[in-house]
Amino acid sequence: MGGLSVHFREKTQVSAPGTGPGPGFFSALKPFWVAFFPSHPTQSRQKQSSLSQDFPKRDCTPELHGLLDTLHAIRQRILANLFLGGWTAWSTWILIGLIVVLAISVRLAIALIMAGILAAAGAAIILIWTWRTRISTYQTACQLDSAASLQDRVSTAIYLGDTKNPGEMIERQRGDALARIAKVDPRGLFPLRAPVAARRALALVLLVAGLFIYRLH
Repeated sequence: MGGLSVHFREKTQVSAPGTGPGPGFFSALKPFWVAFFPSHPTQSRQKQSSLSQDFPKRDCTPELHGLLDTLHAIRQRILANLFLGGWTAWSTWILIGLIVVLAISVRLAIALIMAGILAAAGAAIILIWTWRTRISTYQTACQLDSAASLQDRVSTAIYLGDTKNPGEMIERQRGDALARIAKVDPRGLFPLRAPVAARRALALVLLVAGLFIYRLH
């Protein structure tokens, strides 16, 4: 309990004296709520487990539906970047192997077909893996908080999103989170990026094309 008091006091100190509760006040709401209004141990475990899963709209107050849509769009961008990065790395190794085969083998058509099969199979496997290991709505909210320096506003709102009959404190926290998120550009914070290995892969594609044309002649 003493540790919680220190943590709560440190969070609330970010407010300027005389200005009332600031961002830190709401940031401390999550541990404060859990500590002073503990639920049944089984319910706590279920709550923690649900944070690593998707957060359906039906379990959340309608006030946060727009925020959930924003988080869904952000998560799609994060997953797209992960997929593109993984598939580009896989394709790079396929291209390297294809270059070796084209340099020593006379069966060029078979080599290209096998490379295409491996690329398609790799894309399917990486896509499935990316989806099965996808971050949850709450974890996406944590990433948004970190990227936009929102000091746990969004993740706290999501954490308490299924609270029945919320009190004034939770209502104020939600209003504060929604007001701040309205000023944030999610696309700017989570852009679709070209994979790090994209240039290397493009160079290998050109090399494979040149080698293939050379072997044909």
